[in-house]
Amino acid sequence: MDPAAIVLVWTRVALFVVTAIITIGGLLGWWLLGGGSARQHDYYLRNLFRALVVEIVAVVVGFFGLYIRNQLYQTQSATRTSIIQAQITLQENLQDRVTKLESSIHKLSRQVNSIQPSSAASPNISNSARWQLVRVGSDCGAHDVGSTDGAIPNSAQCKNGNISAVCWDGGLFVNLCRSGAWCAYKSLPPDQCQGGGSPGKLYRCIPG
Repeated sequence: MDPAAIVLVWTRVALFVVTAIITIGGLLGWWLLGGGSARQHDYYLRNLFRALVVEIVAVVVGFFGLYIRNQLYQTQSATRTSIIQAQITLQENLQDRVTKLESSIHKLSRQVNSIQPSSAASPNISNSARWQLVRVGSDCGAHDVGSTDGAIPNSAQCKNGNISAVCWDGGLFVNLCRSGAWCAYKSLPPDQCQGGGSPGKLYRCIPG
């Protein structure tokens, strides 16, 4: 919520309280307004009553405005959370599909090699290493060992369990060091990846 709006509303409340105290004191005869003249006293009391009405309206409008701002803020926060959760779910589903596809390619490669053996060593066409999403909103400074384009880490960069990947999609998560979607690879495990200034999606390397 906007701090300036809160300060403004409570300033109006303070002015209303001060005006009310002066008016009540004048009605009860605690003090005379306008230098002691009864006519001047009545004149100032009438104007104080008008000021009280205006201040009551201003305070009510101010608190109503704060209420509306709070509702809008909660709605925006809930919408942003839903978008992030949907992205995480989509990311996990995509990662699972990629893992299953790589596993299928690896099995197919072994079947082909068993049917048609070759004297030369066949290159491994699949990499069973994969990246697992750890959490959202993390980053760690320095320790960079490489980078790739795209919002999903490259499985070829998953070489051991002491490597982490931080990815930015260029939308909800942005790293100003580079435009668009990209991933940076860090030479430390995810539980030590913290303190960076550009929060993104943190991944753990699960070697094949």
